[in-house]
Amino acid sequence: WYTKAADQNDSIANYYLGNIYYDGKGVEVNYKMAFQYYETAANQGDADAQRQLGFLYYNGHGTDQDYTKAREWYIKAANQNDSIANYYLGNIYYRGRGVEVNYKLAFQYYEIAANQGDVGAQRQLGFLYGKGHGTDQDWTKAREWYTKAAEQNDIVANYFLGNIYYYGRDVEVNYKVAFQYYETAANQGDVDAQRQLGFLYEDRHGTDQDWFCSTCLNPIRMDTQYTSWM
Repeated sequence: WYTKAADQNDSIANYYLGNIYYDGKGVEVNYKMAFQYYETAANQGDADAQRQLGFLYYNGHGTDQDYTKAREWYIKAANQNDSIANYYLGNIYYRGRGVEVNYKLAFQYYEIAANQGDVGAQRQLGFLYGKGHGTDQDWTKAREWYTKAAEQNDIVANYFLGNIYYYGRDVEVNYKVAFQYYETAANQGDVDAQRQLGFLYEDRHGTDQDWFCSTCLNPIRMDTQYTSWM
C-alpha cells in the first residue's frame, strides 16, 4: 500500500518505504533502495526524508560518504524545524565533518535543537557550557541543560550531573545527590557511572559502605569500554 501511494507521488509513503528498506522490515536491509526512496521523498519536500538522506550521506549508507551533501540535506530539514537535523548539524560543526571545527556554530545548532526538545542536543549544550566551547563557561547553565536531558532519561546526562555534584561545579559538593545521579545512570547501563558508584560505596560517600557493591561494580571497566556519546 505504501508503494501504491508512492506511485501517486505521496512523499510520506516514499519516506516510509525508505524506512522499510533501511530497517529491513519484512525485507532484506537494502541501503540503496532506502536511499532512493528517501531521495524521492526529500525532493518532494519531506523533512524527515531530508534528514534521513543527510544521515545516509554522512554515514555512506547506500551512497558514497559525502559530508557536504549531508550538511546540505540537514540544512533543508532544519529549515523545516526538524530538531534532529539541527542536532546533527551541531555534530558536524563540533567534529569538523567536511568543515572546519566551529564551536560557535555547533553551539547555535545545539541550542536550537535543545529548545525544540531534542535530548541529545540538550545534553550536548550542557557539555558545551561545562567546557566553555562556543560560549562562556557556565556550570549553572550546564547543570540546567543536563537536568533537562536527564528528565528525558538520557544516561550520559545523569552521569555528568553526578560529576557536577561530586566535584562541586558551581554547587556545594554533595555526595548524596551525586550518588543518586550515578545510581540512575549505572542502572541505565553507563559503565562510568557504575565505576563511580563503586567508588562511592567503597569510600562511603553519599551512602553506607558496602564492599560487596563496590567489588561488584568496579571490575566492569576492565572488559567494557565507554562508547562515545557524541
